[in-house]
Amino acid sequence: MIAANYINRSVVAVFATTLTVILLIAVGERFTHFLEKAALGQIPSTTVLTVVALRLPEILQMVVPFALYFSLLLGLGRLYSTQEMVVLANSGMAPTQTLRWLSPLIVGLAIAVGAMSLVLTPYARQTLEAHLQQSSQDIGFAVFRPGVFHSENNGQRVTYAESTSDDGNTINNVFVSWRMPSGEYTTIWASRGEKSRSASQQPVLSLFDGKRYIGRPGHHQLQTAKFATLHIPLEPILLAQSLPLEAVATLDLGAAPAQRAEFHWRLALPLFLLIAAVLAVTNAVIPPRQNPFVKLLPAMVWVISYYLALIANRWAISEAQIPLSLGFWPSHVLFAAGAYLGLRKLNQVS
Repeated sequence: MIAANYINRSVVAVFATTLTVILLIAVGERFTHFLEKAALGQIPSTTVLTVVALRLPEILQMVVPFALYFSLLLGLGRLYSTQEMVVLANSGMAPTQTLRWLSPLIVGLAIAVGAMSLVLTPYARQTLEAHLQQSSQDIGFAVFRPGVFHSENNGQRVTYAESTSDDGNTINNVFVSWRMPSGEYTTIWASRGEKSRSASQQPVLSLFDGKRYIGRPGHHQLQTAKFATLHIPLEPILLAQSLPLEAVATLDLGAAPAQRAEFHWRLALPLFLLIAAVLAVTNAVIPPRQNPFVKLLPAMVWVISYYLALIANRWAISEAQIPLSLGFWPSHVLFAAGAYLGLRKLNQVS
């Protein structure tokens, strides 16, 4: 029991450090990305921290398996290099006993990752989408950067204003275009626009002295109308978009290939952690008095190859290149077989 606690403490200490470093890098990258979006007026600057916090479960479910893998490599590698594992083996410890001692930590983290991927991450993404939609009502005319065409979703929404007033509530020489659910485009030119609110307190763009065109690309028939005043809601111009797959509850995912791929991906993450942990234990063995980093590069090839295999498997499912019922099992079985062979080799008594 003393040896088990010592090994667990060694691995947990490295895991905490590794997780912190990787998490800071991942969160920092996301934070910078959302700061850029706030600078472009796509989201309010006051909501950046909330957005990053709601993306945290999605980041953690990817970071934790890699942090555990490298902490097992480094923690156990140090014990092998200082011959502490040799001492334990001479005391009667089986080579695979280390995996059994570490199993509560590994299984606990796998359960946490499964809870995040299946429940917490979709819920956080739903909350994030609702928060962004609500926040979009407070953006005002931030998307109308003077003299710049602002395009989103590959040209699905385009806005332009020649100039804005000092208080930001009036824009001049306005161009607005967005794609409607029917596939037609609404395009509006107006000499002036003002921000107002409807009776239900929804943000409204009031346009004056302009023309409106409604039509489908490639067709010559257009509905044309002149107007003195036109009130349109700001939501279609700002962030009106469909819910991403990551925000759909697991039980609500349908039978379409893309949704099946997302379902199997959520199930794959905790299995990825479990199998990668076994691979780490088998790859952590190094000769005595050798540098504990000596096997780090070959071990990285294992986990990166596993992750890339899962991504390729996900693409194959979403594109219906393999049967949907097959799921991620080809990738899991391949690397689980590698982990099993590693355990057998570890168990061989020289």
